[in-house]
Amino acid sequence: MAMTLMAAGCVSQKYSHQTVLPLVDRVVRLLAIKQLADGSFNQNIISTALAIQAFQIQGLSSIPEIVTSRQMAETWLHNIQKEDGSFYS
Repeated sequence: MAMTLMAAGCVSQKYSHQTVLPLVDRVVRLLAIKQLADGSFNQNIISTALAIQAFQIQGLSSIPEIVTSRQMAETWLHNIQKEDGSFYS
């Protein structure tokens, strides 16, 4: 879902496709619903990182609930990151 959102966001920005914007708005809200209470997306590093990227699409990055979702996901990633910067053992 995050990759679809990023692709739709790129199309709407680069080519000024106004018809894509409502889709982007719906998909970002669906993505936010999938976020767990701990801030992750299925406690998966890659899914969470992709969601963070999707939440940074121009025009979405200023929506308060999206900002909160992005910050929660970033906090989750920082909390599971090891001292050496890695995420896996």
